Amino acid sequence: MNESFLQKILTPIQEKIPTVPAPFVISIEGGSGTGKTTVARALQERLCCQVIHTDDFFLPPELRSKQRLSQPGGNVHYERLNEQVAEPLRCGKEIAYRVFSCHSMAYT
Repeated sequence: MNESFLQKILTPIQEKIPTVPAPFVISIEGGSGTGKTTVARALQERLCCQVIHTDDFFLPPELRSKQRLSQPGGNVHYERLNEQVAEPLRCGKEIAYRVFSCHSMAYT
């Protein structure tokens, strides 16, 4: 990732920071291998912010269904993400969550 690309992302964010109440969310979307983690890491370094990966919230096998997995993003456990991350952040509380490992198919 080159510096000019990163600056195109950083400039509008840095302009908004003083006007947006903390905490705020920056969402990075894209297909596999498109550089989401690289961009998130660069933003984390430059903005001194926390990064939360939805990969940590994959849907455990017992909650998977044909119907759910047929929906875009259906393999993400959004309910747990909301309960353990989004809601506490909205209330100004600290967050804590367990990471779901696709290798062991269990929480770590």
